Parts: sequence; C-alpha cells; structure tokens
Amino acid sequence: MGGLIELDALDTLKRKAHAYESQAGQDLPPLPGEPAPVDPAAEWEMTISLVVAVLSPALPYLPTVYTPDTIKALSGAIVPVADKYGLNVGGIMGGPEIGLLMIAAPLGLSTYVAHKQWRAQQEAERTVDDAPPAVVVPPQARSHLGENMQDNGGRLRAVGE
Repeated sequence: MGGLIELDALDTLKRKAHAYESQAGQDLPPLPGEPAPVDPAAEWEMTISLVVAVLSPALPYLPTVYTPDTIKALSGAIVPVADKYGLNVGGIMGGPEIGLLMIAAPLGLSTYVAHKQWRAQQEAERTVDDAPPAVVVPPQARSHLGENMQDNGGRLRAVGE
C-alpha cells in the first residue's frame, strides 16, 4: 500500500504538531499577514469600559466608581483568574446574545427607573387630590392678638369694654 500514511503515523504527526504548538514561545514575532497578539489585560480593560459606558445612563454613578485607573487595576487582576479557568473576552463577550444584553439591559433598567419615578409622581398627585379641603377660618372669628383682645385702630381694648 504505497502512498498511504498509516493511521498510527498520522496520529503521531498530530501529537507532534500539538506538542510543538503548545511549546511555541509567546516571544516569536507574528508571521506576515498574521495579526499581532492581543494583550488580555487590554481586552478586559476595553470590555469593562464598554460595560460601564453602556450602563452609565441608567446608573450615572458608575464612572465615578470605575475610573480608568480602577478599570486598569481590575483588568490586570482578572487576567490570571481568567487564564486559570480558561476564560477570555471573546468567549464571554461573543455572540448575538451578549450584543442583545448590552442593549436591552440598560434600556430595561432605564425603563424601570423612569416607571418608578412616574409611579411616585402619580401617587403624590393622587394624595393631593384625595386630601380633605383645608379648613378656612373666617377673619373675624379670631383676632391675631388673642381671644380676649380686639384691634380698635391702635388702641387695645378688652372684648367686653
């Protein structure tokens, strides 16, 4: 059977290729046409910044908490944990579901906040409308000087005088 590679030899070649790929150094320059390697910390930094920017209309305090320095430190801390569990930004942020979530979540949160404010306004208006009418005290019924005094053009006199 000339010209055919045995399955064992093909399996051996696959194993050698895999071993070479796993041992290939990260320090090798990219081949012509190959994209430059992406820094995982920079990817996480861009992702966190995007999430903060998307959620900020609904949660306006986020940029004060997640400053650029804070995001950079958080991204650097995420990389070793993500490597440990085999996570990457593409695996987490990829797919149409994440795109939908990035648009729908802030919109839903903004809608909830707006609805809550509207309900509070409706409740306040209803409370004012349902309140009993104010009691009007006739001006003659009570003097500003007290019950037993009357203003008679500059002189105070008792009511019975």
